[in-house]
Amino acid sequence: MYMRTKKPRSGNYMRKISNRIFLLILYLCAVMMACGLKDRHQTNRVAFFDPGTPPRAIGSDDDTWKTGNYKSVWIYAVDSGGNIYITDTDGFKIDKFDKNGSYLLSFGGIHHASLLYPGWQDLYTADSKGNLAACSNGARKWLLFKNNGKDFQFRDFGFTEESYVITMKFDPHDNLFIMVHTPRDHTYTLYKADIEKNLFQAFHKDNQRIRPPFQDLPPDFDLDDDSHIYITDTIDYRIYKYDPGGRLIKEYFKDAEKIKIGEHDFNFLARQGCIQQIQGYENVLKKLTGKSSYFPAVIGINIDGNRVFAWTSHQDKEKKYRVDVYDLDFNYVCTTSYYNAMGNNRAVIKNGTMYIPNIESSDEELKKDVGRFGMFNIPFKLGIFRLSGKLTGRPVIPHGTGKVITIVGARRMGHRHAPYFQYKNCCVFFVEYFFFVQYGIIEFQIIQL
Repeated sequence: MYMRTKKPRSGNYMRKISNRIFLLILYLCAVMMACGLKDRHQTNRVAFFDPGTPPRAIGSDDDTWKTGNYKSVWIYAVDSGGNIYITDTDGFKIDKFDKNGSYLLSFGGIHHASLLYPGWQDLYTADSKGNLAACSNGARKWLLFKNNGKDFQFRDFGFTEESYVITMKFDPHDNLFIMVHTPRDHTYTLYKADIEKNLFQAFHKDNQRIRPPFQDLPPDFDLDDDSHIYITDTIDYRIYKYDPGGRLIKEYFKDAEKIKIGEHDFNFLARQGCIQQIQGYENVLKKLTGKSSYFPAVIGINIDGNRVFAWTSHQDKEKKYRVDVYDLDFNYVCTTSYYNAMGNNRAVIKNGTMYIPNIESSDEELKKDVGRFGMFNIPFKLGIFRLSGKLTGRPVIPHGTGKVITIVGARRMGHRHAPYFQYKNCCVFFVEYFFFVQYGIIEFQIIQL
């Protein structure tokens, strides 16, 4: 009988084991950072979004009328069920996708009667039943689509030729609210609108600011689950809260430093590698006197659950706008930052999820040269991310349920990575390297957790 003896472990083998243990430790550290764990030195952690499974394509190049051959993803809407509506400017329609990225139907089209009302695809919103309300400022008409995408009615515009609608939103009870601009007296008015009866109840007016002709700086508004309305001031760090009946119930004010509009803010990206200044900016600067010579202290607002997201005009070193987060009584929660558009809040935050076009950039020189009135790129995809930690006022969805769905449009050369929502003063490069997958350039990307 022979006894089998074990050979001693070689040095190379032990080094391999050590390397694996070391990598495992690094991986666990990354997971801890991603989950927002706290330590005694830092309470605010990075809110990360696991991309989950690899992307899959929906549709093909021969089926572009369904998938959307989008030149850009800039105008979109999200209903309370998480369904997504994307404007197809070439097709004169709006494509609807469910929350998993599956194409459902289209509103309008090149052979649809809505083609008679130009621009309605640029201004719309959806109610909880999937019905679409749209506005054609050019034709002075409202368009009310049924949720089948084809049947619609039109109504006459309820305002004079001097006024036009810039924003539309439904509250949770499907009441419609609109922001109307009257350039003659620089006035913005928020109305509760009953289009069927042509009735409009004015809630709030703002005419404090002289507005640049090339880029308006309007107030922004959003609604909570109880149909309270939150409206930003166009000058100060001030947020007004109204009840559903139009009564002002709270006014939050913060003594914050305002950012003066300067010559650099008129720099914009004319084409790749070419930075120009808006023509005639010198005359514009001369007209922007007094309070109008400053950017609004709060440039956008989003409400989700018991969280208020106040986008400020302050930018960090990466040109991300600072976002102050409060509860519904304006008790401070935390501060975060992300890219957005001056005078045109492109973020939608619903049910613990943030939707925003890919307006971010990793080009440091470009970000240094482009001013607040400019954009770093033309957005070609829509990122959808689950918020975590202090950013969400709703129950957190367990990790491990993530998936990536990609709706493919016109492809472009190059690669980019998915954007992320970042708490300030956090080191992110290590976790970003390990947890974010780089994809080929696509028109519309959903990352759902």
